[in-house]
Parts: sequence; structure tokens; C-alpha cells
Amino acid sequence: MRVTPAEIYPKVKTGETLLVCAYDDDAKFRRLRLEGAISEIPAPVRRVDAPLTASVSPTAVGALPPLGLGASSDASPADEQQVARLRDLALDHLHVKLALDTPDELLDRWANEARTLDLPLELALAAESPLGGRLAIIDRAAAWLHREKLPLARVLLCTGPAVDAARLLIVARAALADLAGGAPIGVGVSGYFTNLNRERPRAADGAFVFYSLNPQVHAFDNLSLIETLPTQAETVRSARALYPKLDVAVTPITLRPRSHDADPRQRSLLCAGWTLGSIGSLAWAGAASLTYYQTAGPHGVVSEAGEPYPLYYLLKWLQGWHGSWLFRVSVSDPLRVAGLALDRFGQRRLILANLTDSPIDLAVSGVKQSVISHLDETTGEGEGICPSWPRPLWNLEDRIKISLQPYGLACVDWSV
Repeated sequence: MRVTPAEIYPKVKTGETLLVCAYDDDAKFRRLRLEGAISEIPAPVRRVDAPLTASVSPTAVGALPPLGLGASSDASPADEQQVARLRDLALDHLHVKLALDTPDELLDRWANEARTLDLPLELALAAESPLGGRLAIIDRAAAWLHREKLPLARVLLCTGPAVDAARLLIVARAALADLAGGAPIGVGVSGYFTNLNRERPRAADGAFVFYSLNPQVHAFDNLSLIETLPTQAETVRSARALYPKLDVAVTPITLRPRSHDADPRQRSLLCAGWTLGSIGSLAWAGAASLTYYQTAGPHGVVSEAGEPYPLYYLLKWLQGWHGSWLFRVSVSDPLRVAGLALDRFGQRRLILANLTDSPIDLAVSGVKQSVISHLDETTGEGEGICPSWPRPLWNLEDRIKISLQPYGLACVDWSV
């Protein structure tokens, strides 16, 4: 079916449809593309039998942003071991979303969880409602913060199509001035980047914009989850293009839409590998803050009984590295391997993940003599999956060889 530019352009502008320009190379697309169009460059044929390689860039491309978790939707961490493990992650914030109908009991639970874990709040306000409801939500947040004396990392004003975000920002700043402790206030959407792009809230006077993310909107198999990783970076770049003077926060990031039951893969090595790829993709693109999952329970990083999921150990490997220099890791097949490289005062850390259900061998360049720890189905026998003890890894001419078990991860440390 043929359509005219006059018919299709309004739908592209509102986000109702996508306009794809199928040029045969990316340079031609950038030179000739129509406004609002995306590219469809044919993907190169993948050879799964080709040797896998990775290289660490010698130049930093940014910094690892603050990382936080959402408050548990089941029950606040109470078990002593559960609390100790979560505190040991040294996270940057705890995400909660306050609506007009949020029960007082839940507010009490959030306050207790924030205090128990010693974390400032990333406080989202559900301000998509009519004007009176939006003002009431801000007043309720101010009363709660005044009563509980909770520190804030940032405030998120979740807006909708009919919301005057600029006015809402003024009201929120006035109401929270004495309670926010200098925490930045941003404007964005509870939904995805597509919502932010379609609604374009007036956020210019805010400190940042934000949107949420999950990889299971259209497809649900393992490979489809992995294929979303590079597109996550594009959402950050697009948001920065829409709001060039503002930081971009992606919050919360979940494996399934938040209204759904937990994905059983939350407890798997695949989830840990996917999260590593997500952090790398979003951080390399310049995201200023990232929030993932929940603290405990089926949507969390530890079980209700406090047993760590593989994802927990990934965050443990990142503990103390927030704000450190970030280096790009180039891999020969991004659908099979994810990587993240960091530098902290001359100490380097490289985390790699096998994104497939088969063992792989990987040649990595740009790494000195190092020590390595693995996380896979063969490590931590009798105690559940946990990282192996670090062991020396000898390099050959600035290159190391690493074997990764199915969906296995590895953490490599060295000095420069």
C-alpha cells in the first residue's frame, strides 16, 4: 500500500508509526534521511563459528553512573543476612513511586527499608493525574518527607500528555525546597522512551529527564532480550538530543513490564549477563543515573530468604566502582559477549559475560597480567552459584585468553 508524505508525516511526529529509510549504507542515511526517520541497514551475516575477540579501549569514554535498586514490592528486607548483603552493595539510591492512593503502610515500609539499607530515596511522584491530584501528591510527599526526615538522591516528576510540566516543576520546587536537601528535580515519564519522545514534556528547567525501560515489549525469548542491548544506548542518545542541556536518568529498568509477575530468568545467569550489557550500553551513551529491579524477592537481586541471585554478584563486582572511569569494550560479536571495563586510581576491572547457552573462548587484548574470578554453574558448589576464588591469569603480548561457561561471567583485575 502506498501512502503520501502528507498522510504519514503527522503519524511519524506523534509516534504512532515509524518511518524507516532503507538506504544501503549509514552515511547515505545520515545525509539524505527524512525528519523522524530511522535507518534499516542490512545486518552483516554472523558467523557463530568465528573466533571471538574483545579489546579494551585505551581511552576513557565517561564514568560509571550511580546505580540504585527499587524498593521491594513484596516485603522490606528484614532478615539480618538479607540486610547485610544488600548494604554490602553500597548502592547509591532506593527507588520508590508515590501516588495519591499509596497506602500509609507502604510509605512506612519504604521509610523503614531506606533507613535499614542506609540509602537516600529516588522519589518518583505520580503526577499524571488531573491538576488537583498532582498538587495533592506533592503536598503528600512533602508531609511524608517532613515526618520521616528521609534523605533524597533526586525527585522524579512523572508527567502525562495533558500536564504542564514547567508549572508542575515550579510548584514542586517550592513545596520541597526545605526538604529535598539540594536534591535535583527532574521531569519525565513513567513509560518508555517512546512516551517521552511522543509527549515531549516541558522539562528544560529541570535538572534531568527520565524514562523507564524493559526488553520484553514485543518479544520474549533470550536472543530477543540480548538484541535490545545496543538499542538502549540509542534511547539515551535520542533523549540527549531532545534535551541537550539536561542529564538523562533511566529508571526503573526491569526484565519485564512492572505490572507483570516476575520473570523466572530474574534468578538466572542470563539476567546477570543482560544487566551487564545494559549497564554498559546505557553508561557508554552518557546516562547520568541508572535504577534496576528491586532489592529483594522475585523481582530483586536476593530472594525472600536472602539468598543471592547471580545478578547480586555482578553488582558486588561493581561495588565501590561507581563514578570510576569507563572504557569501551569492543567485541567481535555483541550478541554473544558483553563487557564493561573500569579504572579506579590505576586499578582496572573488566567484567565479561557469555550471552549464549554454549561455552565460548575469548581472546582479549588491552589487558595486562591479571587475576580472574568466574561466576557460572560450576562455581560455588554446595552453596549455590557464587564467584570462584581469584586466580592468576597470565597474558601473552598484552592479550589474555578466557573461557566462559554457558551464560557465565568473569571478573578480571589488573594494575596500570
